[in-house]
Amino acid sequence: MKHHIRNIRNIQITSLAKFSLTALLYAACSSPVATQKQATTSADGSPKLGDDTVTLQNVEKVSALSLDNSNFRVNGLRTGLQDFMTGATPVLNYMLPEKADYLEIIRCKSDAIIRGPTADLSDVDLGSPSTDDETRIFKQNNFWDAALSQINNCVLVSGGFSSKSFQDLNVRSGSYRYLARACISTERLTDIEYTSKRNCSRQIAISNILADYKNLRDESTTTALQRVQDLRDKVDGLGREIFYLTVATNNALAVCDNQESDRQARVKRKEALSKILGIGLSLGLELSLPTSGIAAVHSGAKTWTQLWSETWDNRDSIAGQGLQIGQALQWLFSSASDFPRSCTTAKELAMQADTKTDELKNTHKELAAAADEAEVAHKNQGTFGEGK
Repeated sequence: MKHHIRNIRNIQITSLAKFSLTALLYAACSSPVATQKQATTSADGSPKLGDDTVTLQNVEKVSALSLDNSNFRVNGLRTGLQDFMTGATPVLNYMLPEKADYLEIIRCKSDAIIRGPTADLSDVDLGSPSTDDETRIFKQNNFWDAALSQINNCVLVSGGFSSKSFQDLNVRSGSYRYLARACISTERLTDIEYTSKRNCSRQIAISNILADYKNLRDESTTTALQRVQDLRDKVDGLGREIFYLTVATNNALAVCDNQESDRQARVKRKEALSKILGIGLSLGLELSLPTSGIAAVHSGAKTWTQLWSETWDNRDSIAGQGLQIGQALQWLFSSASDFPRSCTTAKELAMQADTKTDELKNTHKELAAAADEAEVAHKNQGTFGEGK
């Protein structure tokens, strides 16, 4: 089955580059994991109309038994600095494995010693004789949990991130290195009972050392940006959940007799499904900020909260062009009662998606408010002093 590979570049950062809050919050990457198959007949075998036919989505499954293979290791993990809100910010670039959905990231002090039952992480970091040896060492040693157990040296900075780069917003002054591992959404995993329900790889990527970093933001700005970072992770995770519920709803509708429902409603429903499925796993990141009016924030005309409202307004309107993704989500799943009578499964799935959509909307609102708070804290910050 054809798989669409992420369009991600591995960039080693050698100098400060301009960076903005827009780039932080609106960093979507298209990474579909579904292929399409046209459903040409209804459940009873009768032909469907071409322009309102729901398209079947085949989501690629991954065996949990393959998680610890070398092809699940994050590639090219590099850290450097980018200029962000008048302060140099650590940024990580990497290449996510082809079949992975997202990654988790740990920040450790550069001198932290991470030991497993049979080896130290430094045994791999200093260079193993071969890739096979590295893969074996990672399989035999749970370095991830070993790092997290060192609460004074290591901290999880992202529990689920899908974009092509990561900005560490709440790091104190010091020297650090980062660990990253690739993960698969549980909706795509098979054989998970053999891995104690673990959905992330033991293959660990290790960054270069970020030496002598100086945090020049004040405490209020740093705290506000940490909340932005946490909420963006949550929005991204909810987006992944809703995407898979959308796939399941789509496929349930595809096997129903669409002739039971109004043709205009079918066309609208297909448009909404296509919009959500087209964004794919980056649905959450697409929602991190609205796609219109971005520049208005920095000109002072609008706040992030105002743009959030535009994204989710007009709940009952779906016919016009330029429909925001938030509006499409709400319209599609809140209208489950209008699905054909034969589509019981689709209705149930849509009800689940509607609940998740409400959670996404509220979390997205919190994200916008946190972004506004970060903007205000930055504007109010006077003389920059070294962070703690």
